[in-house]
Amino acid sequence: MCPINKNVAEDMRILESDFTKERAESATKLLAGIIDGSITSYSSFNVYNAQKLVTGFILKKNALDAAAADKDFRKKEFCSFMEKSAWWYD
Repeated sequence: MCPINKNVAEDMRILESDFTKERAESATKLLAGIIDGSITSYSSFNVYNAQKLVTGFILKKNALDAAAADKDFRKKEFCSFMEKSAWWYD
């Protein structure tokens, strides 16, 4: 859907295919566990990457599910995220 950001090293780049419902749900569970205190051992990288998975999934879903009148806007929104934020913290 979006051009590949070649300014991000290949091994650090988050692919569109990484933004799945399953990964977003897993990331949400991690964040919820950190918030409620049931998960106490984690790195800040885990938090940042989880946030990116949730955000990217939602933006991708919005782009794919958008009505015709909103399709271009939603696609631009997702592609902007892909360009500016689709890389892993390591």
